[in-house]
Amino acid sequence: MGVLGNYFYEYPRPAFTADVVVFSFIENMLKVLLIERGKDPYKGFWAFPGGFVDENEIVAKAAERELKEETGLKLNQLIMFHVASDPGRDPRGWVVSTIYLGFVNREDAIIQPGDDAVNVQFYSLNNIPSLAFDHKNLLDEALKNLKYEIRHGIIRPDILPQYFEISEIESLYSQITGSQTEAGYLTERLTNLKIILPSGNGKQYCFDCRRYEEVREYGFLFP
Repeated sequence: MGVLGNYFYEYPRPAFTADVVVFSFIENMLKVLLIERGKDPYKGFWAFPGGFVDENEIVAKAAERELKEETGLKLNQLIMFHVASDPGRDPRGWVVSTIYLGFVNREDAIIQPGDDAVNVQFYSLNNIPSLAFDHKNLLDEALKNLKYEIRHGIIRPDILPQYFEISEIESLYSQITGSQTEAGYLTERLTNLKIILPSGNGKQYCFDCRRYEEVREYGFLFP
C-alpha cells in the first residue's frame, strides 16, 4: 500500500460547478426553469439553478443540493448530459461545469426561491429572458439532447402528469421537434409499443412504467 502524503501539482486547477436544466410541460407549453440571480456576476440576470461543488462533494449531489436550495425542487433523477469548459465562460475565472437534465410534471412543479436566487420561474421557450454566463448555449445543448432522446428513445414520464391526453403528448413532441408530422409519428410509436395505455378515465392515457423501463433497457426491437 502506498504512503499517503501531501501532493502539489504544477498544473492549474479549475473551479468546479454543477448546473441543472429542468423542463416541464405547463399550460400546454414546454417550459424551462430559471432563477434570477441575486449576486454578481450577472446580478439580476436569469440563469439555470446551480453553483459550486463543495470540497469532497460528489458532483451529482451538488446538483441536487443547489437545485433544492435555489428552487425548492427535489427531483427523482438528474441526468448528466454535458460538460461546459469553454474559456471565459465565467468572469470569475476558469470554471468547468457539469450540466444535468431534469424533468418535473406540472402538478409537482412547486417552486420557491432560496439561497442566491431572488426569483424562480418556468419560462416558455419563446419567452426566454437574457441569460447569464453561457447559459443560452447550455439551453441549446439541452434542447438538442432532448430532441435526440425522443427520436431515438422515449420522453421521460416525469414531464407529464400521471394522466394526460394524446393531444398533450403530441403537442409536447411537436414543440421539441418543430414538426407536427413527426410528433404524430412519435406518439403513435408509443401507443403501438404499449408504452402509453388508455387509463380507463375518458380520453386520458398513462405511462406503463414497467414497459417504459423494458424499452429503455432493450430498445425498440424488444417484443
